[in-house]
Amino acid sequence: MAASFVSVLIVGCSSNGAPAEPPPVVAPALEYGARHFVGSVLSGPSPELAVPESVDPADALRVHCVLTYHERLPHLELPPLGTQARMIGAMQGDTAILPTPVFTTRVQYANAELAPQTREQLEAASDDRTLVLHDYEGALFPGSSVVFAARSVDALQLSIDTEAQRRFALSFSRGADETVDFGIIIDQLVKAPDDEVQDLPTDRIDPDLDPYLTERDHRVLQREYLLLEHPPTVAGGPVLMMVPSPFPGDEGAGFSMVLEISSAPTGEPDASQHAEVVASMLKDFERERELAQESARRLASSELQERQVAEALRNLRLDRLQRKTLVFLTTTTGAPLAEDLVLIVADENLKRYAETVIEATEASDKQMEPDGGLGWILERGAFQFLITALSEEQITPSHFGLLLKHAGEAGNFPAIIEDALAISSNRDEFEQRLVEENRILLEDHSASARVRAYDWLLSKGAAPTGYDPLDEPDARRAALSADRERRETEAAGQTATDRRGAQS
Repeated sequence: MAASFVSVLIVGCSSNGAPAEPPPVVAPALEYGARHFVGSVLSGPSPELAVPESVDPADALRVHCVLTYHERLPHLELPPLGTQARMIGAMQGDTAILPTPVFTTRVQYANAELAPQTREQLEAASDDRTLVLHDYEGALFPGSSVVFAARSVDALQLSIDTEAQRRFALSFSRGADETVDFGIIIDQLVKAPDDEVQDLPTDRIDPDLDPYLTERDHRVLQREYLLLEHPPTVAGGPVLMMVPSPFPGDEGAGFSMVLEISSAPTGEPDASQHAEVVASMLKDFERERELAQESARRLASSELQERQVAEALRNLRLDRLQRKTLVFLTTTTGAPLAEDLVLIVADENLKRYAETVIEATEASDKQMEPDGGLGWILERGAFQFLITALSEEQITPSHFGLLLKHAGEAGNFPAIIEDALAISSNRDEFEQRLVEENRILLEDHSASARVRAYDWLLSKGAAPTGYDPLDEPDARRAALSADRERRETEAAGQTATDRRGAQS
């Protein structure tokens, strides 16, 4: 049942003197299994999350999958899986790479509407050269996941994964809001890049040097994964997926999977089988929690986040994924203008902005941590994009509104923003420069300019006390003078405090 694997090898046989018959279908030697854990498709097993309160089998969804091997996998007229993804990623060791064309274009998916006719086409095109390999059963409580996997018998001992193997896996998770997420994972064992191997000790390779690196043949774990934009739904009917074989020597072959998610069965014998799966699932939860705790000790969460960011930067080169990738990067790094911009900018301008980000990250010698240089690169690029359009008088009203929202009245003056960008080495310095420029603009002769500057400063908590942009000039000057004296006094006091602290 759950978390158990069975090895199956189908071999051919000869018939002595019998009429010539087609040889039997020979499938790769694979192990099949399912595992359950508390967590989501994206998070993986989480040691912090509690086991669901209800353990009643009636509260768990049933997940069913039939895996079939095809000696020759036909390529049917279906949209490639890559066009239906909300996230695609690939890692080779700890390095983000581009997903392979096989993964993004040859993996195919038929939703519940297309699945019946697609199954008929698949059966007709396969010429009976198929073999049903495994029948998976899983269960989903809210806040949990199940993974169905088929993997090779060739295992490697990696620090990050004690049983790294060639495999493909289907992952389902059920959120607290009852939504179901679905992803596919393909793992390969590939030769490490030459520069990684050259950096290793010549006498032996320490597995702790790189958690993804094996001592045998300098191979690393390459993992590609994809999450569907519209996953299978409860009681929505079966869906179908076709995957080219990732196993060496099996070119042209592949696998089809019929997947279905439904409510807990009530009739026998399905209800009893479902209860057994749930009982096994609860045992899995505790085992996976222990494994997750051990993995967390090997790989800090900050490092995982950095790898996600590095992977997203690679995805920027795929035009279709640029908007989703930029939304992820801007929200992860806290780049507010860039986040607003990528949500509304037209496709052709989005591509131009993405190219500037790619160039800047490749040229930067700073670390691309989420809260470090990358956030500033994204924000700086967004400001540069907008002020260029403003200078060339090609800015749209919505884009101009973003500039004023995030820069205040200073956004009306491209030269001011350009100077602030040039002298600022990070977001904090740039923000402080914008504060200073908007304070200067509080003395502008235009009432609307003063109002915009004041409202922006007020949103930043930097508006001068007692100042009203619509007051008489003398009253405004008095308020600004008092505010300037207060800030100078506070700055002098802070300097004295810092000096005393340094002397003590």
